Amino acid sequence: MGIQVITSNAPTYKVFTGLLTQSGGDDENQITGGLLTIGVTYLIENDGGSGWDFTNVGAPNNDLQTYFIATGTTPTSWGVDGLLVYNTGAPTCIILENTIGYVWFEYNATGVYLAKSNSLFTDSKCTLIVGNCFWETGSGYVATGFDGSSDGVIKTKNFSNTNVNGSEYLTNTPIEIKVYN
Repeated sequence: MGIQVITSNAPTYKVFTGLLTQSGGDDENQITGGLLTIGVTYLIENDGGSGWDFTNVGAPNNDLQTYFIATGTTPTSWGVDGLLVYNTGAPTCIILENTIGYVWFEYNATGVYLAKSNSLFTDSKCTLIVGNCFWETGSGYVATGFDGSSDGVIKTKNFSNTNVNGSEYLTNTPIEIKVYN
């Protein structure tokens, strides 16, 4: 008997998997201290200060104009004049798996949301799947796709035409983004 060599194939793709919830209308807000909400997309801004550190709650860095999905509630430091901006109309996402890198969600219009990254979604090598959504007042479907700028476009349609604050909403709706090598 010879020695058996076991080889493993490297993954052929990177994946982002999560659960999306969206129930608010387009409403930009600011937070300058306190606790973050897990799953909310935040944008780092400031009022001229320094010394903040959001890397322990999901930020890839502490640079201005950096988006991140909060994975924790208590930042290491709000620093001096630390400021985060968020939109209650953007879907929140409980991240289940992420080997892609930094992904975030934005509100685009009623029933239209964007999955975005820092150029990690490769044209012609990326898929976006969002599961059907169902809720007490009716059911809906989700149409998805990637546009020319490599943003994942998430469009929802509520069959019952009942919505919250002018939005078409999602409740723990599964999302999967794959970027192939």
